[in-house]
Amino acid sequence: MKSLNAIGFFVPALLAGAISTAVGAADVGMDASARAAQPSAMTAQLATTAAQPSAMAKARETSDGITPAQLARAQSKLAHATQIADQFAQSATEAGLPARWHTELVNALMANPESSFAQVQAKGNASDAMLAANSLGGGTVAPGVQPGVLGDVTDDLTYIPLASPCRIVDTRVAGGIVVGTIARNFVVTPSNTGQGGAGCNPWTGYLGQGLAGAVAVNITVDANGQTAVPGSYLTAFATGGTVPATSWVNFAGGQVASNGGILPLSTSPSFGFTVLTSATTHVIVDVTGSFVRPEATALDCTTTAGGTLTLNTTTRNGNTSAPSCPAGYTRVSTHHGANGDFANMYVQVAGDGYAFFYYGGSTSVSPFVYAKCCRVPGR
Repeated sequence: MKSLNAIGFFVPALLAGAISTAVGAADVGMDASARAAQPSAMTAQLATTAAQPSAMAKARETSDGITPAQLARAQSKLAHATQIADQFAQSATEAGLPARWHTELVNALMANPESSFAQVQAKGNASDAMLAANSLGGGTVAPGVQPGVLGDVTDDLTYIPLASPCRIVDTRVAGGIVVGTIARNFVVTPSNTGQGGAGCNPWTGYLGQGLAGAVAVNITVDANGQTAVPGSYLTAFATGGTVPATSWVNFAGGQVASNGGILPLSTSPSFGFTVLTSATTHVIVDVTGSFVRPEATALDCTTTAGGTLTLNTTTRNGNTSAPSCPAGYTRVSTHHGANGDFANMYVQVAGDGYAFFYYGGSTSVSPFVYAKCCRVPGR
């Protein structure tokens, strides 16, 4: 559980506690039997919503629906990354690392295949873990950096981290308190000041052409001054979707509580989500990253500068090789050519990345070998 600091800003960290998705969740902060009411009992209230988000400007035309299997795998990976970050909490405190270290470490892990997590988990302290995470295949997390892991297009989602959390909802600032049992709709959008957001762009780190189907968020309830009974709860889900049977976070009157996880978004309205509470409370939402479907993109190809040699009446034969491909590229074909008296040049042997030449003329020739190197950038 986190609390608001003195100036009213919640410092988010990705927690692996309960989340509400189509694939299930667990209650947070209280035993399930202590809850005031099941979210499903309030389904009928969904028609009575506050201001609809359709009037807000959209970042993109439509969001990208994702499957329960994709959500399940994404949540499993996020929970694993968070668990690793949590083990370094004491070390980070002792080293005096800034508060954002936890989110940065989780983001760095999420930008890489889960198979690489063990390299980070094996480190002895938070500083070494941060260095190890930023040295994995996905590289250092920074604005505009896009993970290059393509993954399985059926079940995997690509995580696009934000360099810093983006507050998109704060009902203490705008929109007014969320009344218990009455659903409130919101949108993940850069035009978020009408929702009490900071005006930040939740899509800053995203470079692809596809669309986010879910976001990693921290949702905070601020029930200060309210009379919510212990076991009150908030649930969140894609607008128009089924109300989850489990809570996102539990709270009581006078309490500030939060939890993080993966929040699916609706396709109509675009990037929409709904918050439903059992008791009246203020709600704050911070986005830390987005999830998109991986997809193949056009081949990215280049050619290497040719390896050359000179043949003449003294040196009749020789071989040369194509230079290595740039990092991340694979040689897909080898080619050869020549400058000079190429009409009298013969290729005797050509192999993988090299060629052996013979010259039968009376002047000279400079044969060369080059490679075509390609990669699938993916997203």
